[in-house]
Amino acid sequence: METFVGSSSRVFPTDMKAAPMLRAWLHRLRASGVRLHMRHRWLGLVDGDSSVSRFTTPEGETQIRHNALILAVGGASWPQLGSDGRACGHLAERRIEVAPFKPSNCGFEVDWTPHFCERFAGEPLKSVTIRVNED
Repeated sequence: METFVGSSSRVFPTDMKAAPMLRAWLHRLRASGVRLHMRHRWLGLVDGDSSVSRFTTPEGETQIRHNALILAVGGASWPQLGSDGRACGHLAERRIEVAPFKPSNCGFEVDWTPHFCERFAGEPLKSVTIRVNED
């Protein structure tokens, strides 16, 4: 798959479509024996057995035995799609260290001129440093 390096030094697919990359990645994972369980909400490890996890699924609650567990649980910024940060509580119960969430996007208001707002509305801000005066 052809890629290019953007101004942010991140790598992007040339056609700017992530779906083919995701499908190829998932295919390689499955081909190597990785079992993916979509639409499962992790409820934590089963008490007394760190090789079994509890999940809620569209079909109800289930338990899955595992040799290794990789959790892709998202952050805490999109609760309507499941990214509500609950997994951190389950990990903390087991004394598993979790780095605190940090904001990666933010909204703000600036008193810019109408011309500036019209010209740059919706454009990303790059290489920005923001300082807040705490008087």
